[in-house]
Amino acid sequence: RAAARAQLGLPAEAVIVGCVGRLAYQKAPEHFVEALVRLNRPDVVGVWIGDGPMLDGIRRAAAEAAPRARIVLAGERADVPSLLPALDVFALPSRYEGLPVAIVEAMTCGVPVVAASEVERGVRRPQRADDRACFGKAFDCAGGVVEGQAVCLVLASRQGMAGARAGADAEVEPTAGDDV
Repeated sequence: RAAARAQLGLPAEAVIVGCVGRLAYQKAPEHFVEALVRLNRPDVVGVWIGDGPMLDGIRRAAAEAAPRARIVLAGERADVPSLLPALDVFALPSRYEGLPVAIVEAMTCGVPVVAASEVERGVRRPQRADDRACFGKAFDCAGGVVEGQAVCLVLASRQGMAGARAGADAEVEPTAGDDV
């Protein structure tokens, strides 16, 4: 975990919410930025690993989000599996997906996942036999509003992230827009 954070230039003590994917319309990176702004948690750093056609716009949005949200755009990386342990929560705000490999990789690393409800329809929830993978909850992430609430609930359920890798599922109450 410490090595992964060092590779990304992230503070060891921060809570890290991250995403892996192209900066493209399908992935809804603007919702990720908005969700982090709405979180209003100075201890949270958002990290997006990936590159794409929306890079300039997202870079501007991330700059405008400061100081309400800290967002790191890490660019395209070939070492994604070694970076995922840096994350406390994996958030995928995609508008649509087939089988999102990034979610499977995050779950394999034991990172809790918050995903748009459109994404979860294509992913089968894992059985929790080894307490490593957890999905959390799927939310209607229009505009990042509910995604921000979902990330906050997952963080709260992780008891201040002290036991981030303890394997506890995120137990959340349904909110407006929750279609699971």
